[in-house]
Amino acid sequence: MLEARLRKHASREYIQVLRLPTMLREYDKLARTCAVEKANFPNYLLRLTELELLDRDRRATALVGELIEARDEKRLLRFLSRFD
Repeated sequence: MLEARLRKHASREYIQVLRLPTMLREYDKLARTCAVEKANFPNYLLRLTELELLDRDRRATALVGELIEARDEKRLLRFLSRFD
């Protein structure tokens, strides 16, 4: 039991260091769902990764919209330069 708790704590720490906020928020809930559905680990990991990517895309789109609305050209160009 203690070992499982330590692993869970380490997992949370690693996810935070990697800056994966959606994974951090969703991994327990999705693990329970996958257990009920008897989904295998690769399927769980795929679903968790998809959630992270979808949320990142949503946040990036919202940020671009805010920067355009605020007419903050400097920040918008700096943000978009990350994708060159």
